Amino acid sequence: MAWDEWEQAKARAADQPSTQMQLNQYPADPGGGGTQGDLVVGHADLEAVGKAAHDLFNDFTAYSGHARVASEAAAGGLKGEGFALGARWSM
Repeated sequence: MAWDEWEQAKARAADQPSTQMQLNQYPADPGGGGTQGDLVVGHADLEAVGKAAHDLFNDFTAYSGHARVASEAAAGGLKGEGFALGARWSM
């Protein structure tokens, strides 16, 4: 974009009404307290989250190994072609 195009774009933007943002929210509880809306987490919920985290960790370990092998192969190919980057990363 040339300088004059930039200036024209700024002028067009300045001529338009400004954009405003409105945040919507849930009205405050007029009753002053209570437990409505509080979150409750039980042992079974925490157990499910822990299992999901453990499964994710195990999957990440397996898949990152595949990525490491592929990256090392690519680095070896670069090194074989004389690229310094390949020599730096190949193991």
